[in-house]
Amino acid sequence: MSKYDWRHALSFALFLLLMIVGNILIVFWLLSSYFVLIGIYIAFMILVMIGATYLSINYFGYTVNRNPHWIKNHFLFWVMLDYHALLIIIRYVISKDRTYAFLPEIVFLIQLLLIIPVFLSERWVWYRKNEFYIQSLINVIAFGLVSYQFIAFIVQTMQ
Repeated sequence: MSKYDWRHALSFALFLLLMIVGNILIVFWLLSSYFVLIGIYIAFMILVMIGATYLSINYFGYTVNRNPHWIKNHFLFWVMLDYHALLIIIRYVISKDRTYAFLPEIVFLIQLLLIIPVFLSERWVWYRKNEFYIQSLINVIAFGLVSYQFIAFIVQTMQ
């Protein structure tokens, strides 16, 4: 990987960290019963993730059609997977209480299963034709799982 790749990965990581920390607003809105604001916020986050995927493919040039590299072409996904792993570790380091039973591990397993289409992306012709849509869907699902894990962590620390 070149230094430009590391710079883009760092910018994506900081961008996603700000978005994940922004989920604290959802916790406050849940406590205040502002469900309309929660819906607007979630729609905005979906649009932002789709925009970030568009920038990744078109502006930064990380696309399967130009350079078949399954790690470089999915920076957003890998950063979210790293954040998800860190959140699971932090949830058990800070609190020794195993709330929600095995739900955090199941959610993490779902995100790990998303590695399959990412790994096989350069081999599927169907993926190459619909790369933006599939990658956007994968990124939105991964961000939703990370956001859920973060909100569950905030609720767990509040108890």
